[in-house]
Amino acid sequence: EAVAALREALLLHPGAVPQLIQRLNQQTVALHLDTTWNTTLASPLFSNIHITSASLQKLVEIFVERQHLLWRPPEVQAWLKSTCAELAQELACGGPAAQQAVDWAAVCSEAFPPADPDQYSHLSVSSFSDVISILPAEENPFGRGGAEEEGQAGPLPQNLGGARVFEDMQGVNPFLAFFRTMLPWVEVEGMSERDLQNLAQQMLDNGGLEIDRNEDANVEHDD
Repeated sequence: EAVAALREALLLHPGAVPQLIQRLNQQTVALHLDTTWNTTLASPLFSNIHITSASLQKLVEIFVERQHLLWRPPEVQAWLKSTCAELAQELACGGPAAQQAVDWAAVCSEAFPPADPDQYSHLSVSSFSDVISILPAEENPFGRGGAEEEGQAGPLPQNLGGARVFEDMQGVNPFLAFFRTMLPWVEVEGMSERDLQNLAQQMLDNGGLEIDRNEDANVEHDD
């Protein structure tokens, strides 16, 4: 059943094969294009394929981005290669796959008319990637401003970054440290200690909590 399903998928979307192979070889030589592969990809079924439907092209790109890692194991690639080669040979000899290819092409054309606009234009291919994207420094609320302008290297390793944050917080008002680390979107720079405490108390009031009044007395004494 798996072989039959793969055959149907390849006949329905042969244009996905070259794109899948290209994606596998982008970052590492994950697929060896031997003589069998080169002959197969040069066959009419897989060569010079132009997907005319924008919607289908987007779906193929999403499939390749999301699923290409599943096709990296050698045994899976061997299965894909043998099935593709078998279909290419059948088409060349007028075997069963020849008529099946015509039928599946008609099904694909009916499901994805070339003239229709991209129904999935709202989707981003990168959203389906397993790669974790890192926010640019200017968009990172926890980043240290001006790092790039000062010619510093990229983000610090996690252990060094933690040490740097600890050093920066030494001697800092505890309320200011709280807002900087836990609520970085709250504008607190330049606020007095009293204003910081009042703001913190307002937020705690919403949660039914209260700041220790002994601390409040110490603040008044210091003032």
